[in-house]
Amino acid sequence: MLDLLDKDSDPNTVNQVCRQQLSDLWYYLSFLGFILRSTNVRNAFEIYVPLQRLAWRILGPNIQLLLSSEWNYSPFIYTQIPLLPRFVMIGIPAHESGNPLVAPLAGHEFGHALWCEVVEKSLWHPAFLGRLKASILSNIRAPAQWPKFQKLFDVAKPEDLETELFATAAWAPAFNWAQRQTEEYFCDFVGLRLFGESFLYAFAHLLSPVLEGRRALHYPNMIRRVRFQLQAAQQYRITPPSDYESWFKDRNEPSDDDQREKFLVELADKAADELVPELIAHADSLLRQPGLPNWSTEEGRKEHTDAVGRIYDDFCLVAPAEKAGHLANILNAGWRATMDNIPKIPEHSSQAVLRELVLKSLEVLEFETKNPLSK
Repeated sequence: MLDLLDKDSDPNTVNQVCRQQLSDLWYYLSFLGFILRSTNVRNAFEIYVPLQRLAWRILGPNIQLLLSSEWNYSPFIYTQIPLLPRFVMIGIPAHESGNPLVAPLAGHEFGHALWCEVVEKSLWHPAFLGRLKASILSNIRAPAQWPKFQKLFDVAKPEDLETELFATAAWAPAFNWAQRQTEEYFCDFVGLRLFGESFLYAFAHLLSPVLEGRRALHYPNMIRRVRFQLQAAQQYRITPPSDYESWFKDRNEPSDDDQREKFLVELADKAADELVPELIAHADSLLRQPGLPNWSTEEGRKEHTDAVGRIYDDFCLVAPAEKAGHLANILNAGWRATMDNIPKIPEHSSQAVLRELVLKSLEVLEFETKNPLSK
């Protein structure tokens, strides 16, 4: 762009072009770094094609997936990038980027993309936001709550909550936090629905027992989050670890020093929790597609159980699996083998050997898949 300007160009035009170029560099440099790190040989490249096909299945045939290692402890996702509108970029913590057993966490990140690309553009979403808002307002207006809200925020009467600017601004943080919490719940349910019990193991592997300190208000606290994962697992007929909830603990809630924040986050938590059953059902309805696991039917559950059993037996023989059928089957068998003590694998090298078996099984799965990059 600068090459098109010459020494006689208007200085204001030159400055405007330079500002635009600097703005683009500021915004896109992190994406360029992400793209460069995606080529690092420490990444588990074997997982890419199965995840790309999964992205096409749930997000559409024009989506392009990019996986990269990142120096960020939690996996994250970039979507809706202006110059790369159809790209979904998922960052994997660098210390786990070669570990295929954390791949189910990509299901949570796919949930964010599904929320942006499908849910927020659907007719379901405005009605959902309406119910979220109604829940918050009804809780504020409840006889036990209204005097406290009125005292904390100096709002004259309940009718002002939706009409008076100051009153609306008072409860707006609770509404925003509740929106973010419901999206996190939805993404957990997507990951669980796509990957079954391996999602729970991968989630615990990265986040159990959780860091000390204060919770993020736009995330549900951990025990609530885990309990709703278990509720979704029951509805999807997925068998979780028997002691799963005991692996976690909550982070600190807001202190009594800030009564306003404490009141608002309690509103947000309650509103988000009330809508969990609908989120569980909606995630399930969006993922009831050919080619995706279905744990809820007897036939689907038996097919999955049999496949995981065969793959597990292969791993016990220190051999990669054949005819796995689906990515989730391999990952569930991998986590089952990880939690067991396989006699033929020396304990000091068991994790490395199992990860290699999972990676080789993914390669075999792609060889067995007709047109592995087919959409």
